[in-house]
Amino acid sequence: MRFQLVDRIDDHTPWKTISARKLTSLSEDIWEGSPPEMAPALVLESLGQAGGWLITLSSQGTRRGLLVSIGEVAFGDPVRPGDVLELEGRIDSSSDEAAVMSGRATVAGRTVLEADGMMCVLVDAGSLEDPQRTEATRLLLVGGHA
Repeated sequence: MRFQLVDRIDDHTPWKTISARKLTSLSEDIWEGSPPEMAPALVLESLGQAGGWLITLSSQGTRRGLLVSIGEVAFGDPVRPGDVLELEGRIDSSSDEAAVMSGRATVAGRTVLEADGMMCVLVDAGSLEDPQRTEATRLLLVGGHA
């Protein structure tokens, strides 16, 4: 089973930035507490997945980013069912072996998370998943745009 927390990629600039989103729904198994809120770690995971897609898209599907460390994380307002989680990420530096990213997640203009120093090692994408499956997911996420 895949654990996908990015529903759409709105825009990206290779090796620079990505804009993505997640529409939350009460039918998902991501809620805790009363009133229900998305676990802050899952908000961070959503941002990390968006950053991972930036690496995959930038490398034409040949590379994937595996998160190894996070410098700083600040959590803000909670995410509730029905919220649209807007994810904005950027690559601050990269090499053939690693990338360091930062970004933020917002809901209706309110910051729900900011993260800096998210370090990923870059690995061969084919060693993690069948390239055809990655391409099929990419087509679903980007829709009619590149």
